[in-house]
Amino acid sequence: MKLAKIPPFAPADWAAEDHAFQAGRSLACPNCERVENYALYSAQREDGSERRYRGCKSCGCWQEADGTLAYRCSLLIHSCAQPIPEGTTCRNCDTWGPRSEHRCHRVLPPNEIGVTRCRQCAVVQTHAHVVGWPVRAE
Repeated sequence: MKLAKIPPFAPADWAAEDHAFQAGRSLACPNCERVENYALYSAQREDGSERRYRGCKSCGCWQEADGTLAYRCSLLIHSCAQPIPEGTTCRNCDTWGPRSEHRCHRVLPPNEIGVTRCRQCAVVQTHAHVVGWPVRAE
């Protein structure tokens, strides 16, 4: 299904997909229809509320569980020169140390490109760091 035709995704839709996943059913991206890199996510916001969304790391389809439409995120990769000590991970991409440097990756929505800094080395992640998704979807 084309990105623009994916219907809004409400909290009840997130709960239904989560229930299906917990029951052992594979979930597929509504955009590229792949199952291997599609998942539901939940993260705590700074104000303590919970952000629920779904995302596909094959095509970049992302959608908040707040009744809004789907959008395309970008995959960004940069050379992170900030060392990662042994027994810890990169604060930006969760790569394990010890490493003196690594290829650091992050998924960002369009409005965060050019303003978001790597949490490990503080490099501003720009359009120059955008790489293509493994799957091109409409």
